Amino acid sequence: MKNRKLELKDIVGYLPYGMLFKADDSVLRMDVIQLRGYNVWAMQRYIKGAGKDTNDINYFYLNSRICSGQGFKLSGIKPILHPMSDLSNYIVVKGYNNDEEFIPLVELAKLSDHDGLKYELERDPNPDYADYWVKITLDDADRSCIYYSLNSDLRYFSASLWEFDLLNQWMFDYRGLIHDGLAININTIK
Repeated sequence: MKNRKLELKDIVGYLPYGMLFKADDSVLRMDVIQLRGYNVWAMQRYIKGAGKDTNDINYFYLNSRICSGQGFKLSGIKPILHPMSDLSNYIVVKGYNNDEEFIPLVELAKLSDHDGLKYELERDPNPDYADYWVKITLDDADRSCIYYSLNSDLRYFSASLWEFDLLNQWMFDYRGLIHDGLAININTIK
């Protein structure tokens, strides 16, 4: 969409999980959203009895400006998100899965209503297709079912509310912000 602008509704779901964004050539963590004025705020974290947390991602940017927080207009930031294609790749999410890597599509299958013995990510053997699915082995008789079919046309991805909550926590761009130039693919950040 050519004239699309980043809106609060595009990023509000990421707020509880500390979405990272790029502004002024710096990567910062979003701490607060407000409706008027500066919409996105990056705040300095403090350690009780020790002062500013020098290991906090916001520390150097805010300390260099001698402030404990700074607001940014939505037009001045770009969220840093996973593209939907990362659903079939190993990722690491700080504070989730003991900071161990996991495949999100397989994790969603494990958290579904199926009690599987084994979860396997499979890909269509035809190289012209980029279709993935999770095969769930249900019992020792090798009965199985398919959880999610994910293809290259991600516009039709659908999920329940609990799945969207996880997509927010894992910072997935299910709103097409990267495609529209309004967000940055996390895989391009060093």
